[in-house]
Amino acid sequence: MRRQAKCQNTKKKLKVRKGLALPITVSILMILMTISAGFMMLSYQAELQSIRTTKEIMARSAADAGLTTAVYQMNQLIEQQSFDQENLPQATNVDMLGSDSKYSYSVVEEDGNYYIQSVGNAGWIQKDVRAALEVQSGLFKDSFFGENGLFIKNNAYIDGYNSDLGPYGDSNKCSINLGTNSTEDGAIEINNNAYVDGDVFVGPDGDVQDVVNLGNNADVTGELYASGNQKELVLITAPDLPYIGEMASGAINTSGTYNKIDLSNNELLTINGNVTLYITEDVKVGNNAAIQISENSMLKLYVGKDFEVSNNGTINNYTQTPSNCQVFSTADQSVSFNWQNNSDFYGTVYAPKAHIEVKNNAEFYGALVGEYVKIDNNAGVHGDLALLKADITDPQAQFVITRWSE
Repeated sequence: MRRQAKCQNTKKKLKVRKGLALPITVSILMILMTISAGFMMLSYQAELQSIRTTKEIMARSAADAGLTTAVYQMNQLIEQQSFDQENLPQATNVDMLGSDSKYSYSVVEEDGNYYIQSVGNAGWIQKDVRAALEVQSGLFKDSFFGENGLFIKNNAYIDGYNSDLGPYGDSNKCSINLGTNSTEDGAIEINNNAYVDGDVFVGPDGDVQDVVNLGNNADVTGELYASGNQKELVLITAPDLPYIGEMASGAINTSGTYNKIDLSNNELLTINGNVTLYITEDVKVGNNAAIQISENSMLKLYVGKDFEVSNNGTINNYTQTPSNCQVFSTADQSVSFNWQNNSDFYGTVYAPKAHIEVKNNAEFYGALVGEYVKIDNNAGVHGDLALLKADITDPQAQFVITRWSE
């Protein structure tokens, strides 16, 4: 009886154990399935996030491509002299090569300013970019540039300012760029005690240590480096203006073509209004003579041969805004452009074939670009950053992006 009862108790225990194993197994399976489902969900979400990130990058790249294309089209209009603000560039749903993304863009004019609105699409993702444009001059990107040589003599002082912010002074000073295309030894000289506030560059692949000669106590605040590419100087063509003949002293308020300017013995030539002159031969201002640019006036002077201000001659730009006195050389062979001792000048000189020299103690405000540029002892030259701004009709004008937002 006891053995029978014991067997029955053992069977009951086995049944209890078998009854517990099934729910435990099911519970474990449920837990594993839940964990597996969680990992699958995480994997799926990670994949979706990866796809979304890829699409966002593609959409942004497409929007940037639209922006770049719009700037290129605007500059093509300038280059082809076909700019028309009533027919500004635009495009819709342009396919990006090698992807399913597209871009659309439009250029609009608002109160004399130009803006690009570019939209990039990749699947269900869209990116919008807006950019402001400004016309800038490629002529004076570098304030002082000598294609084959730049020579800064003893105690000369070189720096910059921005005439849009007011006159040059302690509260309006900044650094500038200056340099050369040359890689020849000694193509740039910065002599004893000369001071340059800015960067100095030489031609591509040039050895800075060989190309730039620094004198005793010469001070360059910025970097000496080899440029990544050659700066292109374009020859200037004079505008087609009516021929008038000999230039006499007195007042002038109309544009025209003249043989030469030769002022001396206290003679005065006064420019009133916006005047463009093409002088086919030399310009000489000497013996206390002067060219005077009146307030609210502007002179564009195209010179066929040499240009010289000497013997206490002056060019008085009463506006003291360098962009209001622009001197261009149209020569296709070597010429000279000289400013003699103690004269002050507010203006720009662009003369690709000229040997330009600013003599001792002269003060120059603006920009100088020539084949060779020499700044003599104790001269001060101050590059004007405001000259980066340009008009659409200016030589080498181009649209650049000044700011953007997404």
